Amino acid sequence: MGWSLVLVSGNTSLPLNWVEQSDLTAASAKKISVYLDQPHEISFTLPGEHPEAELVEELFCDVIAQYDGAREVRCRVGPSTDSADGTSITTAIRALSYKEMTSRWYVDTDRQYEASFSGSRGIEGIGWQLLTQFMVRSAGGFSISRGTAGAGTATVTTNPIIKVDKGTVVSEAIDKLFEDTIYWWDIDQDMVFQTYQKGYRRRFLLDYGGSVASFQRTVDPSTYANAVRLIGGTPTTPPVGYSIPDATSTTADVLAGTAVQGRWERYVYDSEEYSQSRAQSRADALAAAAQVVTPTYTMTLKPGMWGGPDDLWIGDVCPVKIQLGRLDVDTELIVSSMIFDIGDDGEETVTVTCDGLSTRDTYFVKQRKALADVRRLERR
Repeated sequence: MGWSLVLVSGNTSLPLNWVEQSDLTAASAKKISVYLDQPHEISFTLPGEHPEAELVEELFCDVIAQYDGAREVRCRVGPSTDSADGTSITTAIRALSYKEMTSRWYVDTDRQYEASFSGSRGIEGIGWQLLTQFMVRSAGGFSISRGTAGAGTATVTTNPIIKVDKGTVVSEAIDKLFEDTIYWWDIDQDMVFQTYQKGYRRRFLLDYGGSVASFQRTVDPSTYANAVRLIGGTPTTPPVGYSIPDATSTTADVLAGTAVQGRWERYVYDSEEYSQSRAQSRADALAAAAQVVTPTYTMTLKPGMWGGPDDLWIGDVCPVKIQLGRLDVDTELIVSSMIFDIGDDGEETVTVTCDGLSTRDTYFVKQRKALADVRRLERR
């Protein structure tokens, strides 16, 4: 069966009082894009005079992408373009996931949370509180429910004070909660706020010449740094849980030492960081991460290689092998995005983007000096 699109619409003033569903059988140029760290997207084109085009209404309808009849992605209809060329009219539609909608929601008052490792004070619990504080407002219902607290037991440090300022975008506040954790969050196809753990290992081998028809490898060393200074705040009254000594010294340094490649600096400012010990831990972690230059691989699969989300999906870890030119890659990478272009004949073109984990990736086989230089930079 493969991918299919369903339009879900309502005939009342309540956006989620859905009463009608229509298969979008006339849709062409269908594209489904799913991402680990940004909103999903569904796009397609309809003949402008087709009855299905008349059913689509911006901001009022949802589009659900199904694979073999199972719901996988749900998006709200957003931008549209109607174009005529003298002989016909077409309607192009873009729909964005509910995670994108949370970028239009704002925190209404200054809030402070003392997170712990479980329950409502875990990062999942705080994320849910941020959502519900919006949904109780007038017309803010959206029928989003809370799912399994997959990240309920995860915080970066012990009992951190988490402050969220008035006017902060809700999605950005939740993203910050999940920074530097092994979890990611989404509002899924069933309108459920879910958290997932990255790193589910698959046996789906991404190998050039095998499952992979073409690939592009990109390395961007602009994020590299080997000297980090984190500058925090110095309040007159420390937050609950911190002593005055902790609150009066909040500059942390990690120095480059005798780096062969020279000194590359990064300054980080966080006026709400009041703990010296945690500031130093964060600086250490930032320096460790910034000294790793991680390639990104974008790979187009051969037709018929991907058999559904159970084969490979965002957040999964899979083996990658590429032996071509200067590259000799044999590693495991995490899937950060998958894009499905569906032709009018139903044929799918699947593009997978993978980023690095902590495993080492050795690329160069022809120039040993270049290989040594790259290893000094700890590229992966």
